[in-house]
Amino acid sequence: ETEDADRAFFSRESCRDLFKWHVRTILTRKNTFTGVTYSMTPNVFGWNLMNEPRCRGCDDALQDWIDDMAAYVKLFDSNHMLTVGEEGFYASDTSSERGAAANPAAWAATTGQDFIRNHASKHIDFATIHVWRDNWAVYSPNVRFNAQRFTRNWIATHERDCRTKLGKPLLIEEFGAAPGGVRALSRVSRGISRTASFLEERDVEDYYRALLSQVYRSVASDDGYVRGACFWNLFPEDHRGVVDAYDPYAVYPSDGAFAQATRFAKSVRRVVRSMSCEEDGRD
Repeated sequence: ETEDADRAFFSRESCRDLFKWHVRTILTRKNTFTGVTYSMTPNVFGWNLMNEPRCRGCDDALQDWIDDMAAYVKLFDSNHMLTVGEEGFYASDTSSERGAAANPAAWAATTGQDFIRNHASKHIDFATIHVWRDNWAVYSPNVRFNAQRFTRNWIATHERDCRTKLGKPLLIEEFGAAPGGVRALSRVSRGISRTASFLEERDVEDYYRALLSQVYRSVASDDGYVRGACFWNLFPEDHRGVVDAYDPYAVYPSDGAFAQATRFAKSVRRVVRSMSCEEDGRD
């Protein structure tokens, strides 16, 4: 039933029409305070077609939907960049040289996604991936899942494909790490909230440091294709304990993970300023 429902959403003309109505409504809506339509506002960086689209056993349904909807979005908004919004899984017959091997496990090739093909549409401006070491480890119980090694390879493989196959920049659109890893997800699923230990928090900080360092090296490189990274998710300090009961990936201002993200942002800002100065000098 799930596969049929997925196929219906992406394939049926009535479902596509409803989605297009949704797109048109959002992009033509005027901001109540500024009077500017969302398609014209400078406050929007870009659009996702959808968050993490999947369609198991749907043949070309997802790809056809991406091509159709991307073109439709551009009819109403040519001012902002557009991407798919997917996790970045590879199909088993992907054109990537190493893509299928980079997947967290065999199940990832059955999601209907194919990173290169999905982002090859002329209306898709940049590529995205998500990185969920703990979520994906849960669904890969028979795989020896080394989170650090997997993450390095996951990012490097997609960057290489963006450079050699797509010619489009790459954004790490979502990533996170739960203090306690897979065990933390199990606790949350059972409604159990527990204060993370020092070692668990340190593990998350180290993971953020390693991932963001890899991204920074690409951003600072002349031939790098990774352009940024967004972690999930920042909450006020007074939400600690309440949020932890349902979101093990929550980050707070006093966390070491947030300190790593802050250092990363400052470093990227310096790189961007340096590049701007070089361009001004050439002009």
